[in-house]
Amino acid sequence: ISGLFYSSLSTPADGSTIKTLTSVTGTSLDFGGTVTGVKVSINKGGSCWGGSSFNQTCPYFTSNSATNTGTNFSTWSFAFPSFTSSATGDSITIQTQATSSTSGTETPSSGRTFTFDNVAPTVALTYTASSVGVGTQTVTATYSEAVSSAPNISINQPGTTDISNVA
Repeated sequence: ISGLFYSSLSTPADGSTIKTLTSVTGTSLDFGGTVTGVKVSINKGGSCWGGSSFNQTCPYFTSNSATNTGTNFSTWSFAFPSFTSSATGDSITIQTQATSSTSGTETPSSGRTFTFDNVAPTVALTYTASSVGVGTQTVTATYSEAVSSAPNISINQPGTTDISNVA
């Protein structure tokens, strides 16, 4: 199998929606040689990251290579650029490319695509308009996106015991 080598992404997951990304990680392997480096291409809307903006034809592998976190890039990490704070809703594709000590440069795979969603969800509260003395009051919370955990809900009742997290 000499001459066979590859690199692949471990994170982020393909098809995922993420709020923030500080690094991408992956693995690589070279049968019959040594992986000497891994580079990353970041594609947004058909233009690739050139180091300070999306101004390159894709794929474009920056000169900044991944950091070796294993042996001969068996695992690696790449610091993600800081453009993420303004990339809400953007679809991003990441490709990797390994370099082998004996076989040259890898032909990159199609990579992984994910979407940035770094805007906090919103909530709208509605309740029945009748006055409530004793009895039931219905409060409905409608979120702008799916919630991953149960929200903490508290109702301040001046002069009485407050209500917190009642199902």
